[in-house]
Amino acid sequence: MLRPVGILLLGALLLGAQTDRVRVWQDTVTFPTYREKPPDAIPPFDQFAIAGTGVHSVYPYTLRENMTDQKYDAPWRVLHLENQYLHCMVLPDLGGHLYTCRDKLSGASVFYANTAIKKSDVAPRGAWVAGGIETSFPVAHSRVTVSPVHFATANHALLALANRDRDGAAAIFQAENFPQENQPPEVRQAYAELWMRRLLAAAVPGKCQDVAAAIDNFAPKFGDLAEQLRIQFYFGLAESLCGDRKAAERRWSRVAKAKADATSADFAFPVLAASLVDPAGSQRTVETALESVRTGGGPSDKGLRLYAEGMLLRAAGRNEDAAARFREGAEDPSPFIRYLNGSAQYDPPLPR
Repeated sequence: MLRPVGILLLGALLLGAQTDRVRVWQDTVTFPTYREKPPDAIPPFDQFAIAGTGVHSVYPYTLRENMTDQKYDAPWRVLHLENQYLHCMVLPDLGGHLYTCRDKLSGASVFYANTAIKKSDVAPRGAWVAGGIETSFPVAHSRVTVSPVHFATANHALLALANRDRDGAAAIFQAENFPQENQPPEVRQAYAELWMRRLLAAAVPGKCQDVAAAIDNFAPKFGDLAEQLRIQFYFGLAESLCGDRKAAERRWSRVAKAKADATSADFAFPVLAASLVDPAGSQRTVETALESVRTGGGPSDKGLRLYAEGMLLRAAGRNEDAAARFREGAEDPSPFIRYLNGSAQYDPPLPR
């Protein structure tokens, strides 16, 4: 049974608040592992376990007492958390054990990391592994000490949004696993993207007052992220969708006059905004920008370049070509770039 635990691993929950960048990533590590047979089929009805005997009620969980001496090499998912001082590893499929932390300044391990996964009949339900730091609540070793835990990162939220799963992304930012203060930039950006996508979904005719209120609340919550030209463009799109075309055109006019960083996700948006404010007068600007991207201008990153080209093709009215660029860009290894290209495929149509 999975434990309902949400872990926003891009936070500094284990590493502490640091001024340097906190990194998180997931991969697998192969350990010599001793096979465990399936658990007993019927949970023990032992709710009347006697206090003080050392016997704890485990119902409705099953017992896991069927360990073997059969050794094999098994891949285990590992979540890495790292800042300038520590590199820590968490095993989400073994109860979320903090497997090890290495002091990067001295090179020493903070505590012993077991080199094999061999379960023993120790925990209330039986199976338990030695090593690292585990949860011991409400009883010693807990009833789910080696059960898989749910986990999520800001990257998971972005990938959920890329697949139109706003509810899945929103679940990551619940209050119990998302402290509102002192989040790393990547987390703030992912949360801002969720807000923006929710705004676009809620921007229906007759709801302009709600749209305006959401836009007004964005800057106090996300600060300088509200100044991103891409965000401002989508604010204008939300205003247009709800029926306030004048407000949208005022916003797009400001975006069209701005100068975007050639290396950023904002690159195409001044041209895209200009194509909506002045369709006839911006045609040459659109084609010039497209030629620039094709000849090496704009973002140097391939995924961002595909995103920029797709947006410029959309400005030119070539939606099928744009969709092809977005599909290719959605294969990029960077979660943020995958999100940009993936979500662009589901953008509301541009008003013409």
